[in-house]
Amino acid sequence: MTWACIAFMNQDKIDSDMAERFFNTAGPNIVEENYTLDPLGRFNLSEILLLIKQKRYFVLHAPRQTGKTTCVLALRDYLNKTGDYTAVYANIKGGQGLRNDVGEVIGTVCSRIAFTTGIIVHDDYPVNLFKSLRDLPAGDMLTTYLSRLSEQLPKPLVLLSGSDDPSDFQLPEYDISYVQDVGLIKVEKGKPRRIANAIYKEIILREYGPAPIRPEQEKEMRA
Repeated sequence: MTWACIAFMNQDKIDSDMAERFFNTAGPNIVEENYTLDPLGRFNLSEILLLIKQKRYFVLHAPRQTGKTTCVLALRDYLNKTGDYTAVYANIKGGQGLRNDVGEVIGTVCSRIAFTTGIIVHDDYPVNLFKSLRDLPAGDMLTTYLSRLSEQLPKPLVLLSGSDDPSDFQLPEYDISYVQDVGLIKVEKGKPRRIANAIYKEIILREYGPAPIRPEQEKEMRA
């Protein structure tokens, strides 16, 4: 039997005896509670600030559990403290399980951005704006929402987003359909998909698609 316990505590009520720092391997670090290297010292802050000033984008790429989210959250807080930007971090992993439904994905992403922006600005208008745009076509919703949100914010919006590791992605059904349509995969009624020619096996399993194929998919394709 496995037991799990989650403790929810008000930061103001944490007893001083419990304030000793500890190592964390579950989610972003809380600097006041966890042993933490200076997050802003782990990347080139001046370069990132220049990119933001130039209205450009950047990608923070590193292996799992090396502190990416902790660093991004620290950057968000730093930018907000400067008073020059409204910096928002939105975890968009909720859309990954819906990746075959574009409308649901866009709606989920906009919802996350709206919710987290509302927390930063201490106001309901980011969420109310999202609700007013729910009926827009999926192709227009995200652009329209960000444009109108930026117009309402008193400072330039810096949007930081994060998702799960790409190895957790599922191969979309439309990608499987594509390799089937071009003849790389053979489909016979009542049988699992088969790779049409043995010479394609290693190439498809190693190279094809924007995301790794899961073990159960690989087993099916190798059959």
